[in-house]
Amino acid sequence: MRRYRPHRTPWRTAAPSYVWPDTAAGNCRLFPSRIEDVAILFLDTAASLAMPNDELPCVRDTERYTFHVHLPLDLPWEKGVGTVFDIVRRLLSKIDALSPWAAVLHPPANPADLDAFARLWIRSGLPSRDLLIENTESDDIRPHLPVIVRHDLSLCLDIGHAVASRDLELFARPEIQRYIRMIHAYAPFLRDRAQDARRGRHRHLPLSLLDDSGKALFFDILRHPSPDLVIVFEVFDPEYLRHSLDYFDGLCRQLGVGS
Repeated sequence: MRRYRPHRTPWRTAAPSYVWPDTAAGNCRLFPSRIEDVAILFLDTAASLAMPNDELPCVRDTERYTFHVHLPLDLPWEKGVGTVFDIVRRLLSKIDALSPWAAVLHPPANPADLDAFARLWIRSGLPSRDLLIENTESDDIRPHLPVIVRHDLSLCLDIGHAVASRDLELFARPEIQRYIRMIHAYAPFLRDRAQDARRGRHRHLPLSLLDDSGKALFFDILRHPSPDLVIVFEVFDPEYLRHSLDYFDGLCRQLGVGS
């Protein structure tokens, strides 16, 4: 997988490939200059496998961006780890020309399945640290931590999920933070969390609306700059992206780093 090039802050800044109601290729023509990396969203297995190549970014887009992939949320783990891994390899081959540097995976329910998947990933020659395991709101990531440590995988910290599941203390631990290679940065609720919760809504709102506990964790991680860390503003609206970038610029100024 691709190594990414130097950038102007201690972190790369990224956005998902569906911020504007357009194709991934169309979104790459619209991102502001502060976006350096793009998350190719393969969220539905069947639709992603069938996605036409002309909807995807092309090689010339690699002059401006690096790319990573978010793997489908509905991978058929019930059909076996080998089947899932074959799907993942087919999806990666669709964007091989973009030289994706990482893949983000929502872990299966059974840690043994993640262990077997990691073994296939590594055996195929892919770097272990380029497989990023994301925490989710519905499933506890703790049972998967021994697998992540055993195989030297990476973590994708979804701050919205951590806030919603009240797992912030886990990700504040230094021994966990050392595995964090990516942050999905957004607010999952309005300030009136109870109102959104009553509606059963986990939203992807501007980073500036993140509650105080989420902001504290985010700021704490940023206080320890790592050139390996990528910040993905996981919002799906152009105005939300602009507000998130503006808020992030303010954090950078507080930390005394460029943006």
